[in-house]
Amino acid sequence: MLSVQKVNAGYFQTRILHELSMEIGEKEVVALVGGNGAGKSTLVKVLSGLIKPTSGKIALNNEEITGAPPKEIVNRGVILVPEGRWLFPLMTTLENLLIGGINSRARPYREATLRMVFETFPILKERKNQVAGTLSGGQQQMLAIGRGLMARPTLLILDEPSLGLGPLLVSEIFRVTKLLKEQGVTILLVEQNIRQSLAISDHGYVIENGAVVLHGTGNELLEDERTKRAYLGM
Repeated sequence: MLSVQKVNAGYFQTRILHELSMEIGEKEVVALVGGNGAGKSTLVKVLSGLIKPTSGKIALNNEEITGAPPKEIVNRGVILVPEGRWLFPLMTTLENLLIGGINSRARPYREATLRMVFETFPILKERKNQVAGTLSGGQQQMLAIGRGLMARPTLLILDEPSLGLGPLLVSEIFRVTKLLKEQGVTILLVEQNIRQSLAISDHGYVIENGAVVLHGTGNELLEDERTKRAYLGM
């Protein structure tokens, strides 16, 4: 579904991504993991159209989207659930969800998609008239994911969905991600929580200093001695 080939990108004269390549198949969950400063956020911005790569190629369903503006990428179905959630805190849960379905490809299906989101996240239906800024951290993260689903993604990018949440809520976020996988949603999961990310992923890529240093199935990476030593404290 998504092909990234030898992408270089950065900020001004500083290159962050170095010849980075990866692929995501339809209905897969692919984990992109690495420490702070590895280049994960830069890649997310490139895939979302917020940063144009200096070289390389990105294709979605065999159609090139390299350097396309964010609006076009959203209309192609690449939907980002950003780190930090970025909800509209003074608007209700329902209003936030409806805004998620405002793009041209999603708007005709908003009512049906809303029903699906409420089935996936019953708490959002219970709190649909509650102002988003008063929800708990876990509920806000579910709302952010639900808003992303309202856009009817071809590819859903979850950027650090467990960041800042307690252990019980982290487990719930990964349970929901696994549920979305079972529903056939294609997901790029960008996370520092390497163990849990790889455990639910079909494939994973480990990046350091803007380059892929390891890739394989989630289980292969969990069992790889280099992953254990560098990231799992084993």
